Amino acid sequence: MVLHQAEALPCGGIWRGLTDLERLFLAMSRAWESFDMVEQEFLATGETAVVLTRVRARARTGGRELAFRILQTITVRDG
Repeated sequence: MVLHQAEALPCGGIWRGLTDLERLFLAMSRAWESFDMVEQEFLATGETAVVLTRVRARARTGGRELAFRILQTITVRDG
């Protein structure tokens, strides 16, 4: 598993393997009081899936509430 997060995000960078995935979720829990994926739309073509997600989140610092969309591409190789 390799996850590429935009560098501008609070948890930006490249995360590899299960240990990094655990570290990412811990970092996200420090940044966000809540992070709800309200609605997701999945589009798949071959080995690549595109996921459009609507998110509602509350920052842990300051409590600011945000609503935004994220677009992810997921590529599966070798099953």
